[in-house]
Amino acid sequence: WKGIFFPLLASLISGAFQGAKNQSFFALNSWCTRAVARRQATASSMVSCVSACPPGPSIIAAAILLERLWTLQSKRVLPTELTEKVWRWVEQRQIQDKHIAALQQNSALGKILAAGLANRHRSRDIIKESIEDTGRHVVHELDRFIGALGTIASLSPLMGLLGTVLGMIRTFNAITTDGIGNPAALAGGIAEALITTAAGLTVAIPALIGYKYLRGRVEALVVQMEKEAIKLVQAMEAQGGGGAQ
Repeated sequence: WKGIFFPLLASLISGAFQGAKNQSFFALNSWCTRAVARRQATASSMVSCVSACPPGPSIIAAAILLERLWTLQSKRVLPTELTEKVWRWVEQRQIQDKHIAALQQNSALGKILAAGLANRHRSRDIIKESIEDTGRHVVHELDRFIGALGTIASLSPLMGLLGTVLGMIRTFNAITTDGIGNPAALAGGIAEALITTAAGLTVAIPALIGYKYLRGRVEALVVQMEKEAIKLVQAMEAQGGGGAQ
């Protein structure tokens, strides 16, 4: 009976250990599969989020560009009839408080000229200081939203690069689970990577062009307003209302 009992006991013990080993292996394999699936789902959701982000910045960039193009028109910032009217008032000495109040509500150039006319009976230094102070506020208003456009132009390629990285992560996750024998799984991640990159560049390139154009536009308007302000100071000096006193 010893020859039968001990081999049977050894077989049972060996079978128990083998079953526990297989169960642990299956449990570990199941855990790894779930972890990979969760990682794939996270990467997929992040890629989808990045892919959905470009329409938001693109709409904001388009709105800023259109609004600034409308606001920075020469006829709105530097009305030609305004300067002619102011020179006429100065030459005929017809400057009144109601004229100055109307200038302040007229345009960006009107605010600067009104600041000089409001101090026309003071010295040249005070007139220049008041014009410069008002000019800084006017330039700040002209620059409004342009910084945000530059931020969008800088941030969009980085968002596209983030989408590229996440798409490649998804591709390698697909290789981990399915191997390289499933081209469809690999193509999905690579396509998402390329789409996010293209979307980021599609937003960034027009935004950067618009930013550079608007910056140059504001600088040109500021130079022109400075010229008109200098002409005003010189005209008031000629009429005895400035530093000639």
